[in-house]
Amino acid sequence: MYHTRRATLNDTCAISALFCATVPRWQRVAVDGSVQDVSYETLTLYERWLYGGAWMSVETAALWLSHLVRGAGVPLVACVDEAVVGYAEAFVSDEPAPLHKHLHIEHLLTAPEHDAAARVLLDALREQARPLHVNLPHVDADRLSFYAAQGFAPLFDVQQYLVPARSGQGFYQAVAHTQTTYDALRGWGMPLGRTSAARAAWETRWTRLLDAVPELGAQTYHRLAFTVSGQNAFVYVETTEVSQRQALVCCWTQKPYSAALHNAISDWAHRQGYRELVLWAAPAAAVHFGEGAEATFRKHRVLTNLSEGA
Repeated sequence: MYHTRRATLNDTCAISALFCATVPRWQRVAVDGSVQDVSYETLTLYERWLYGGAWMSVETAALWLSHLVRGAGVPLVACVDEAVVGYAEAFVSDEPAPLHKHLHIEHLLTAPEHDAAARVLLDALREQARPLHVNLPHVDADRLSFYAAQGFAPLFDVQQYLVPARSGQGFYQAVAHTQTTYDALRGWGMPLGRTSAARAAWETRWTRLLDAVPELGAQTYHRLAFTVSGQNAFVYVETTEVSQRQALVCCWTQKPYSAALHNAISDWAHRQGYRELVLWAAPAAAVHFGEGAEATFRKHRVLTNLSEGA
Protein backbone atom coordinates (compact mmCIF):
# COMPACT_ATOMS: atom_id res chain seq x y z
CA MET A 1 0.00 0.00 0.00
CA TYR A 2 2.83 2.40 0.85
CA HIS A 3 5.95 3.23 -1.07
CA THR A 4 8.85 5.47 -0.06
CA ARG A 5 11.12 7.78 -2.03
CA ARG A 6 13.45 10.71 -1.55
CA ALA A 7 11.61 13.94 -0.94
CA THR A 8 11.80 16.72 -3.53
CA LEU A 9 10.89 20.38 -3.41
CA ASN A 10 7.52 19.46 -4.91
CA ASP A 11 6.71 17.80 -1.56
CA THR A 12 7.23 20.96 0.51
CA CYS A 13 3.55 21.82 1.00
CA ALA A 14 2.56 18.24 1.84
CA ILE A 15 5.34 17.77 4.41
CA SER A 16 4.65 21.14 6.02
CA ALA A 17 0.98 20.18 6.29
CA LEU A 18 1.92 16.98 8.17
CA PHE A 19 3.83 19.01 10.75
CA CYS A 20 1.14 21.68 11.09
CA ALA A 21 -1.50 18.98 11.63
CA THR A 22 0.25 18.04 14.89
CA VAL A 23 -0.68 21.42 16.42
CA PRO A 24 -4.18 21.26 17.96
CA ARG A 25 -4.54 25.00 18.48
CA TRP A 26 -2.72 28.07 17.18
CA GLN A 27 -2.15 30.75 19.80
CA ARG A 28 -0.36 34.03 20.33
CA VAL A 29 0.74 35.82 23.50
CA ALA A 30 -0.82 39.30 23.57
CA VAL A 31 0.88 42.46 24.80
CA ASP A 32 -0.86 42.13 28.16
CA GLY A 33 0.49 38.59 28.58
CA SER A 34 -2.78 36.82 27.85
CA VAL A 35 -2.86 33.84 25.47
CA GLN A 36 -5.20 34.24 22.52
CA ASP A 37 -6.47 31.66 20.04
CA VAL A 38 -5.76 32.87 16.50
CA SER A 39 -5.92 31.56 12.97
CA TYR A 40 -2.79 30.08 11.40
CA GLU A 41 -2.89 32.70 8.65
CA THR A 42 -2.52 35.60 11.11
CA LEU A 43 0.72 34.24 12.61
CA THR A 44 4.07 35.56 11.41
CA LEU A 45 6.72 33.19 10.08
CA TYR A 46 8.54 33.48 13.39
CA GLU A 47 5.43 32.72 15.43
CA ARG A 48 4.85 29.62 13.34
CA TRP A 49 8.52 28.63 13.68
CA LEU A 50 8.13 28.66 17.46
CA TYR A 51 5.70 25.75 17.17
CA GLY A 52 8.26 23.40 15.64
CA GLY A 53 10.90 24.98 13.47
CA ALA A 54 11.24 25.38 9.74
CA TRP A 55 8.51 22.91 8.78
CA MET A 56 5.72 25.04 10.27
CA SER A 57 5.57 27.37 7.24
CA VAL A 58 5.83 26.60 3.55
CA GLU A 59 8.27 29.48 3.10
CA THR A 60 10.81 28.28 5.67
CA ALA A 61 10.11 24.63 4.83
CA ALA A 62 11.21 25.23 1.24
CA LEU A 63 14.51 26.70 2.44
CA TRP A 64 15.13 23.77 4.75
CA LEU A 65 14.11 21.03 2.30
CA SER A 66 16.30 22.56 -0.40
CA HIS A 67 19.22 22.36 2.04
CA LEU A 68 18.45 18.71 2.82
CA VAL A 69 18.08 17.50 -0.76
CA ARG A 70 21.40 19.11 -1.68
CA GLY A 71 23.19 16.79 0.74
CA ALA A 72 22.77 18.09 4.29
CA GLY A 73 20.39 15.28 5.28
CA VAL A 74 18.24 12.36 4.20
CA PRO A 75 14.58 13.37 3.61
CA LEU A 76 12.13 10.56 2.76
CA VAL A 77 8.39 10.55 2.14
CA ALA A 78 5.87 7.72 2.35
CA CYS A 79 3.14 7.83 -0.27
CA VAL A 80 -0.15 6.20 -1.15
CA ASP A 81 -0.27 6.50 -4.91
CA GLU A 82 1.03 10.06 -5.29
CA ALA A 83 -0.25 11.45 -1.97
CA VAL A 84 2.36 12.10 0.74
CA VAL A 85 1.18 10.55 4.03
CA GLY A 86 4.43 10.33 6.01
CA TYR A 87 7.86 11.90 6.34
CA ALA A 88 11.24 10.88 7.76
CA GLU A 89 14.30 13.09 8.16
CA ALA A 90 17.67 11.64 9.06
CA PHE A 91 21.33 12.69 9.19
CA VAL A 92 24.50 10.72 8.60
CA SER A 93 26.72 11.22 11.64
CA ASP A 94 30.18 9.90 12.40
CA GLU A 95 31.00 10.37 16.07
CA PRO A 96 33.15 8.81 18.80
CA ALA A 97 31.91 5.88 20.91
CA PRO A 98 29.28 4.97 21.87
CA LEU A 99 27.61 6.55 18.82
CA HIS A 100 30.08 5.64 16.05
CA LYS A 101 28.97 6.07 12.43
CA HIS A 102 25.17 5.98 12.27
CA LEU A 103 22.02 7.40 10.74
CA HIS A 104 20.23 9.64 13.21
CA ILE A 105 16.44 9.98 12.85
CA GLU A 106 15.44 13.59 13.43
CA HIS A 107 11.77 13.36 12.41
CA LEU A 108 9.39 10.48 11.76
CA LEU A 109 5.70 11.37 11.43
CA THR A 110 2.62 10.34 9.50
CA ALA A 111 -0.93 11.43 8.90
CA PRO A 112 -3.14 10.08 11.74
CA GLU A 113 -4.95 7.60 9.51
CA HIS A 114 -1.65 6.23 8.17
CA ASP A 115 0.23 5.15 11.31
CA ALA A 116 1.53 2.05 9.53
CA ALA A 117 3.58 4.29 7.22
CA ALA A 118 5.95 5.00 10.12
CA ARG A 119 7.20 1.42 10.08
CA VAL A 120 7.57 1.56 6.30
CA LEU A 121 9.73 4.69 6.58
CA LEU A 122 11.76 3.09 9.36
CA ASP A 123 12.40 0.04 7.18
CA ALA A 124 13.55 2.32 4.37
CA LEU A 125 16.04 3.98 6.72
CA ARG A 126 17.24 0.57 7.91
CA GLU A 127 18.06 -0.31 4.31
CA GLN A 128 20.27 2.78 4.06
CA ALA A 129 22.31 2.36 7.24
CA ARG A 130 22.73 0.50 10.48
CA PRO A 131 22.80 1.34 13.26
CA LEU A 132 20.01 3.87 13.58
CA HIS A 133 19.82 6.28 16.48
CA VAL A 134 16.98 8.52 17.60
CA ASN A 135 16.76 11.24 20.24
CA LEU A 136 13.48 11.55 22.17
CA PRO A 137 12.14 13.55 25.11
CA HIS A 138 11.48 11.35 28.13
CA VAL A 139 7.93 12.61 28.34
CA ASP A 140 7.00 11.25 24.90
CA ALA A 141 5.90 7.83 26.14
CA ASP A 142 4.05 6.95 22.93
CA ARG A 143 7.08 7.45 20.71
CA LEU A 144 9.34 5.67 23.20
CA SER A 145 6.98 2.69 23.10
CA PHE A 146 6.93 2.74 19.30
CA TYR A 147 10.71 2.65 19.00
CA ALA A 148 11.04 0.01 21.72
CA ALA A 149 8.66 -2.19 19.72
CA GLN A 150 10.93 -1.68 16.70
CA GLY A 151 14.00 -2.99 18.54
CA PHE A 152 15.45 0.26 19.90
CA ALA A 153 17.00 0.40 23.37
CA PRO A 154 18.36 3.28 25.53
CA LEU A 155 21.96 4.31 24.82
CA PHE A 156 22.40 7.32 27.12
CA ASP A 157 20.51 10.27 28.56
CA VAL A 158 21.04 13.98 27.96
CA GLN A 159 20.10 16.45 30.71
CA GLN A 160 19.60 20.21 30.54
CA TYR A 161 21.72 22.20 33.03
CA LEU A 162 21.81 25.85 34.03
CA VAL A 163 25.44 26.69 34.75
CA PRO A 164 26.93 29.97 36.02
CA ALA A 165 29.32 31.66 33.60
CA ARG A 166 32.53 32.49 35.49
CA SER A 167 35.78 34.22 34.72
CA GLY A 168 38.73 31.89 35.10
CA GLN A 169 42.44 31.40 34.80
CA GLY A 170 44.10 29.63 31.90
CA PHE A 171 45.19 30.26 28.32
CA TYR A 172 42.90 29.65 25.37
CA GLN A 173 42.15 31.10 21.96
CA ALA A 174 38.67 31.81 20.65
CA VAL A 175 38.25 33.24 17.14
CA ALA A 176 35.28 33.68 14.82
CA HIS A 177 34.66 30.72 12.52
CA THR A 178 32.02 31.34 9.86
CA GLN A 179 32.69 28.45 7.47
CA THR A 180 29.57 26.31 7.39
CA THR A 181 30.81 23.05 5.82
CA TYR A 182 30.42 20.00 8.04
CA ASP A 183 33.23 17.97 6.45
CA ALA A 184 35.85 19.02 9.02
CA LEU A 185 33.70 17.60 11.85
CA ARG A 186 33.55 13.99 10.72
CA GLY A 187 34.55 11.84 13.68
CA TRP A 188 33.84 14.64 16.15
CA GLY A 189 31.34 14.39 18.98
CA MET A 190 28.89 16.92 20.40
CA PRO A 191 29.28 17.06 24.19
CA LEU A 192 27.13 20.20 24.57
CA GLY A 193 23.78 21.04 22.98
CA ARG A 194 22.73 17.55 21.94
CA THR A 195 18.99 17.59 21.51
CA SER A 196 19.45 16.05 18.06
CA ALA A 197 22.24 14.54 15.99
CA ALA A 198 25.55 16.40 15.87
CA ARG A 199 25.07 16.95 12.12
CA ALA A 200 21.47 18.09 12.52
CA ALA A 201 22.41 20.64 15.17
CA TRP A 202 25.20 21.96 12.96
CA GLU A 203 22.97 22.29 9.91
CA THR A 204 20.19 24.06 11.83
CA ARG A 205 22.29 26.38 14.00
CA TRP A 206 25.72 26.94 12.47
CA THR A 207 24.53 27.53 8.92
CA ARG A 208 21.93 30.11 10.07
CA LEU A 209 19.84 29.09 7.07
CA LEU A 210 16.69 30.83 8.33
CA ASP A 211 18.18 34.25 8.99
CA ALA A 212 15.82 35.53 6.30
CA VAL A 213 13.14 35.44 9.03
CA PRO A 214 13.70 38.85 10.68
CA GLU A 215 13.35 37.69 14.29
CA LEU A 216 15.77 34.82 13.75
CA GLY A 217 18.24 36.96 11.86
CA ALA A 218 18.23 39.50 14.68
CA GLN A 219 19.26 36.94 17.32
CA THR A 220 22.61 37.50 19.01
CA TYR A 221 24.88 34.56 18.25
CA HIS A 222 28.56 33.67 17.97
CA ARG A 223 30.31 30.98 15.90
CA LEU A 224 33.73 30.30 17.35
CA ALA A 225 36.77 28.06 16.99
CA PHE A 226 38.33 27.33 20.39
CA THR A 227 41.84 26.04 21.05
CA VAL A 228 42.69 25.11 24.64
CA SER A 229 45.26 22.71 26.10
CA GLY A 230 45.80 21.00 22.76
CA GLN A 231 42.07 20.54 22.19
CA ASN A 232 40.18 22.08 19.26
CA ALA A 233 36.46 22.75 19.38
CA PHE A 234 33.75 24.58 17.48
CA VAL A 235 31.38 26.44 19.78
CA TYR A 236 28.05 28.04 18.94
CA VAL A 237 26.57 30.50 21.44
CA GLU A 238 23.09 31.98 21.13
CA THR A 239 21.34 34.42 23.44
CA THR A 240 18.14 32.84 24.73
CA GLU A 241 14.71 34.42 24.71
CA VAL A 242 14.65 34.33 28.51
CA SER A 243 17.41 36.88 29.05
CA GLN A 244 20.18 38.70 27.21
CA ARG A 245 22.48 37.39 29.95
CA GLN A 246 21.61 33.74 29.35
CA ALA A 247 23.23 31.77 26.52
CA LEU A 248 22.56 28.42 24.90
CA VAL A 249 25.85 26.71 24.07
CA CYS A 250 26.56 23.96 21.53
CA CYS A 251 30.00 22.39 21.21
CA TRP A 252 31.61 19.98 18.73
CA THR A 253 35.02 18.49 19.51
CA GLN A 254 37.09 15.44 18.62
CA LYS A 255 38.33 14.73 22.12
CA PRO A 256 36.15 14.18 25.21
CA TYR A 257 34.84 17.33 26.88
CA SER A 258 37.37 18.52 29.47
CA ALA A 259 37.52 20.83 32.47
CA ALA A 260 39.95 23.06 30.57
CA LEU A 261 37.56 23.44 27.63
CA HIS A 262 34.62 24.08 29.94
CA ASN A 263 36.53 26.75 31.87
CA ALA A 264 37.51 28.43 28.59
CA ILE A 265 33.92 28.53 27.32
CA SER A 266 32.68 29.78 30.69
CA ASP A 267 35.35 32.49 30.83
CA TRP A 268 34.66 33.64 27.26
CA ALA A 269 30.91 33.81 27.93
CA HIS A 270 31.45 35.76 31.15
CA ARG A 271 33.64 38.28 29.32
CA GLN A 272 30.83 38.74 26.78
CA GLY A 273 28.39 39.65 29.53
CA TYR A 274 26.60 36.31 29.92
CA ARG A 275 25.90 35.18 33.46
CA GLU A 276 24.23 31.81 32.87
CA LEU A 277 24.78 29.04 30.33
CA VAL A 278 22.13 26.59 29.13
CA LEU A 279 23.95 23.32 28.54
CA TRP A 280 22.48 20.04 27.28
CA ALA A 281 24.92 17.30 28.23
CA ALA A 282 25.39 13.63 29.06
CA PRO A 283 26.87 12.76 32.49
CA ALA A 284 30.43 12.40 31.11
CA ALA A 285 30.48 16.10 30.17
CA ALA A 286 28.39 17.37 33.08
CA VAL A 287 31.02 16.33 35.65
CA HIS A 288 33.11 19.31 34.48
CA PHE A 289 30.46 21.96 35.11
CA GLY A 290 31.59 22.73 38.65
CA GLU A 291 29.74 24.26 41.57
CA GLY A 292 26.43 25.96 40.98
CA ALA A 293 25.37 23.76 38.05
CA GLU A 294 21.64 23.06 38.33
CA ALA A 295 19.92 20.20 36.50
CA THR A 296 16.47 21.12 35.18
CA PHE A 297 13.54 18.77 34.63
CA ARG A 298 14.21 18.66 30.89
CA LYS A 299 15.77 15.47 29.56
CA HIS A 300 16.26 13.55 26.34
CA ARG A 301 17.06 9.91 25.79
CA VAL A 302 19.16 8.65 22.90
CA LEU A 303 17.92 5.30 21.61
CA THR A 304 19.73 2.87 19.31
CA ASN A 305 19.07 -0.29 17.36
CA LEU A 306 22.78 -1.12 17.48
CA SER A 307 22.00 -4.72 18.41
CA GLU A 308 20.57 -5.22 14.93
CA GLY A 309 24.04 -5.04 13.42
CA ALA A 310 26.58 -2.74 11.85
